[in-house]
Amino acid sequence: MQAVVSEQVAKMEAVWKQKITEELALRRQEQTLDRALSAFKGHARSRKLQIPGYDDAGRKWKALTEGLRKAVENFNRLPKEGQGAALAKMREKQNFRSFAVHLAGGQLKKLCYGSIR
Repeated sequence: MQAVVSEQVAKMEAVWKQKITEELALRRQEQTLDRALSAFKGHARSRKLQIPGYDDAGRKWKALTEGLRKAVENFNRLPKEGQGAALAKMREKQNFRSFAVHLAGGQLKKLCYGSIR
């Protein structure tokens, strides 16, 4: 009888550990997504305000990928209300979510700061 109870407890602990691991992974993924969106907003703001390095010939601007530069330009063309909606869409789009998760391998810093600090 005690062996059966111990076996059931062990199974429940294994399920619990798996659930906790999955929740932590999801939380890490969401944090990575938040950092990627924050970096994107920072680049958009810097470009809009023409912060040194973000003009057409700027090193920080050129350090970004062509796709990211286009996304920033398109984002900055939106009205303020549309920008919030665009960020919400980016957060939900699977391709952006995959991109943000991909950035977790050290490339997020490059997105946040460009290749130049």
